[in-house]
Amino acid sequence: CDVNDDGRVLGEVTDVVASQVPYNATVTPNGDTLLASTAVIGDPWLTTIVRSPVTGPGFYGVSVRTTRLAGNGGPPPPGVSGRSLVSGPQLGFVTGTHDGTVGSSTPILIPVGLSYICRHYAAQATVFAGGVRKLSSALEGTTGTQ
Repeated sequence: CDVNDDGRVLGEVTDVVASQVPYNATVTPNGDTLLASTAVIGDPWLTTIVRSPVTGPGFYGVSVRTTRLAGNGGPPPPGVSGRSLVSGPQLGFVTGTHDGTVGSSTPILIPVGLSYICRHYAAQATVFAGGVRKLSSALEGTTGTQ
């Protein structure tokens, strides 16, 4: 996406399509799956977690950052299992609950503003249940106007 040139807006940006692709570690994939709506400015963004294997109920937090870690990702933070698949400065954080099988977050509104169009992001959840913390698969995307 190229929406400005030295601070000047180049044409209309109303036809920028939001995109998103799922990914996971290549050698040792994370079991839980993160899903989400595409990130369209002015619309709510909703995440869903699908547990594998099924556990007791709990909650999850989605870290939205600037960079995707390719390949098998990186090591997890202390006390967490799975592979880290995102890095860089944090753009946002979303929380939700799950019943041990599936769960959803509270939708958050993506603000309307030129600075939010064509914003690249990578998102990954940390899932909590029964005292265990696990990392999920991840999503890589770019915000848009539709």
